[in-house]
Amino acid sequence: MPAKRSARKRHDTMAEEAIELVALYPYAYKGRDMFAITSPFQMEPDKLELIGRRVRVDQAEYVVKSIGRVTLGPIHKGEIVGIVVEPA
Repeated sequence: MPAKRSARKRHDTMAEEAIELVALYPYAYKGRDMFAITSPFQMEPDKLELIGRRVRVDQAEYVVKSIGRVTLGPIHKGEIVGIVVEPA
């Protein structure tokens, strides 16, 4: 059981840390603030790990509310996607 607790604790700590992202450009869509970014890692369509996470873009912190893209399927590391953000 301790192994599960420590794994959970590690995950909680990771959730606390902001992920550093490089924005290709900021934009707004339907009144929402967004950034075009390159995905920092692969994400499955049913488990988009960036949603709800704190990210740092140009020294400002945001919370990712959703991810926008044109195609379906997994998001590959380095793929350009749009993220909807709110200030953290």
